[in-house]
Amino acid sequence: MVGPTTVNCDVLQIADRDQRVVIYTADPGSRSEEALRLLSVVGTQSMDVPG
Repeated sequence: MVGPTTVNCDVLQIADRDQRVVIYTADPGSRSEEALRLLSVVGTQSMDVPG
């Protein structure tokens, strides 16, 4: 919906647990940051067309 994006991926390993926190971010001011912000809005809307 927003085209290709480039993101940074950071993984936080939680000690003594078999869990990880994965964080995806885009460089501030980049086209990818703008695309992720748009997805945060578009992703909450229904795209169904009444038929």
